[in-house]
Amino acid sequence: MLSNPSQVLVRNHTLFEEGRWLLINAPDSAIFRELSSYDIRGFHQFYPVYDAIPSADKEQHVFSHQYPDATFNGIVIYMPKAKAHLAMLIAQAQALLVEGGTLALVGDNKSGAKSGGKVLSQHTDNCYKLDAARHCSLFIGISTAPPKPFELGEWFKDVNISIGEKAITMRTLPGVFSHGELDSATELLLQNASLNNTEQVLDFACGAGVIGVWLAKYHQAQNVVMSDINALALYCANETATLNHVNAKVVASDGLDQIDGYFDAVVTNPPFHTGVKTDYAISEQFIQRLPGILKPNGELLLVANRFLPYPEQIARAIKQPKTLAQTNKFNLYYCQR
Repeated sequence: MLSNPSQVLVRNHTLFEEGRWLLINAPDSAIFRELSSYDIRGFHQFYPVYDAIPSADKEQHVFSHQYPDATFNGIVIYMPKAKAHLAMLIAQAQALLVEGGTLALVGDNKSGAKSGGKVLSQHTDNCYKLDAARHCSLFIGISTAPPKPFELGEWFKDVNISIGEKAITMRTLPGVFSHGELDSATELLLQNASLNNTEQVLDFACGAGVIGVWLAKYHQAQNVVMSDINALALYCANETATLNHVNAKVVASDGLDQIDGYFDAVVTNPPFHTGVKTDYAISEQFIQRLPGILKPNGELLLVANRFLPYPEQIARAIKQPKTLAQTNKFNLYYCQR
């Protein structure tokens, strides 16, 4: 099914008649089928959409934190949640565009597409709104400056995390959860982390990898797997592990679909926001599937907003969890199978 922003692109399909185009972070794979008569490639930083691309078409798509060297006549960026992420994507796009190439931005107005148009106008000439439909906006600009190489390192923001005498360095990028700071929920988990068996540990929805790296460094976690759908998060998780001299396996996974093996412990600060709506379907599915990856006596350590219905879901999947620690906003739940 086409998302509303993709429907706006289909309405304006003549935009793609000339030259080679790149779509960045399309929220649906169907747009590539709809525009298959044009020379279009896909750059994906979110694994579920990339995974939904038919195998026969995968060679025209890239799942990564950064697109490899290439040249395009036009690039469309789907509006991300964070303006800093948009700025980084624009910098990447301008490195790939021919001089005089077209740079476009499309997105839902509720997700900030209108303000994104203002950002786009700061980086392109003759920026204007090409279309507005289905509560979305499509902006077009011309990149007249010569291509400038994109340096990912310029966007790093390293965070020194200290709890008592323990400390690690976390590397973050725009577009990664809690960019540039340690979020309060994860801090609560680190302060109160307690596991009996850490031979095989999964850090689910790992973000920049702080939980998995912390457990490896200070709780003797021996074989750590860190999973996420976000290519930027996976890159940062690997960087965080390297900075702290920790060995860990980083896996792109849609929920638990790409996770192999069984674990003595699963730790997580799971996501629950999708777009502008509250949505915890991903976490609910994750909890339902926990019995399939937890070893006998396997442990779950999960931190979440107190209003979310995770205790009931955990009780149905495994057993009633204990609350190890809490603040006025978050609870840290523990359960052993």
